[in-house]
Amino acid sequence: MSVQAEFDRLVLGAQVTGQLAQDHAWDAELQRRYPALPADLLRALAHRHGTRAVAVLGDARTTADLGTDFGAGLTERELCYLQREEWASTVDDVLWRRTKCGLSLTPAARERVREYMER
Repeated sequence: MSVQAEFDRLVLGAQVTGQLAQDHAWDAELQRRYPALPADLLRALAHRHGTRAVAVLGDARTTADLGTDFGAGLTERELCYLQREEWASTVDDVLWRRTKCGLSLTPAARERVREYMER
């Protein structure tokens, strides 16, 4: 079994979140898998989702693949993931509880997220 396969089996299979996200090795692994995506975006996703960041990013290769950028590292792809996989149904749930992005977004940006979620 390759080192990568063993890593995926042990770490991704366990779907470890939180503490692993703070590990520099995980940040480096995300940057290796998604070299065209900004490092700060990958770190933010790792912090918010741990190893599930891979599920959020999926097959994304460029920032355009992530859809609308709402600011503070929150993208359309992450919103879709939160709605589909975590059943997030309100803008407050996304911005204040699950991501804390509401702390950094302007009122206008928060309204754009609200409009997107209500469509």
